Amino acid sequence: MRNLKFSFVFAFVSVLLFIACNPESKTQADNVIVSVSQRNLYYSNLDAFIPSYFVGEDSADIADRYIAEWINQELIYNYAKQRLRDTMELYRKIQDYRRELFCYEMEKQYVKSNLDSSLTITEVQDYYDDNLGDYKLKELAVKAHYIIMDVEIASYYYELDKVRRSSPGNMDLLYDAEKRTNLHVVEHTDWIYFSDLLEEINATMTQEVQYGLQLGYFFTEDDENRYIIKINEQKMPGDTVPVSLIYSDIETLLLNQRQNELLDKFINDLNQDAKSKQSIVYKEN
Repeated sequence: MRNLKFSFVFAFVSVLLFIACNPESKTQADNVIVSVSQRNLYYSNLDAFIPSYFVGEDSADIADRYIAEWINQELIYNYAKQRLRDTMELYRKIQDYRRELFCYEMEKQYVKSNLDSSLTITEVQDYYDDNLGDYKLKELAVKAHYIIMDVEIASYYYELDKVRRSSPGNMDLLYDAEKRTNLHVVEHTDWIYFSDLLEEINATMTQEVQYGLQLGYFFTEDDENRYIIKINEQKMPGDTVPVSLIYSDIETLLLNQRQNELLDKFINDLNQDAKSKQSIVYKEN
């Protein structure tokens, strides 16, 4: 049964690809895939549902799940229609949902049309400065730079010494070496969580890495590369989070505040307009 189903979905994807490559066959997108109680699911429904960047087995799996979900929804709906009475309570819920949906869409469109989403560095920095106590590091953060070299190169003392002696203001020797050899230099002039740095160089926290943090430099290897790292600055857990690490979070927070203020003003303007037109009438008991 599974093979049959997969073959069906594979055939569907093939048809979609054929349609995409043959403009004259576009009408085939209106062919029916499956019917439940005389309600049809069309190829065009699936074509619109599946993102264009999904291909092959990914498309087949998405189509498979979409078809199954569509069938399930139709079966439940038909079952419910036979057993649930379309009472005033159900009608009221439908109307309430419709009203909420209208409100939601109106607010979304109003924000999209009226929200000024531009934020200056000063605005973000001012908020950060006013709320320093709210931002404490939960893990180690560093500024660092490192070189990447072939792990097959047995002797690397010269490179290790260059990295050890380098600093953010004295990188010329490393960049000169990069031009003349197969070394690659990576700089993190902004703060980065040390865990993210380790992930970037395919490493884990070991005793050697911990010792290297104390020294200010260390090296690590994977199957292809050797990484020689220089730690330039450290901020420990409990220190204030550098603004660069939470810049996007503050932007999101400020935009949410701005959006809420915009919606509050929108609702207040609606209230004022309704009152001026005497559209709001309180009934006395």
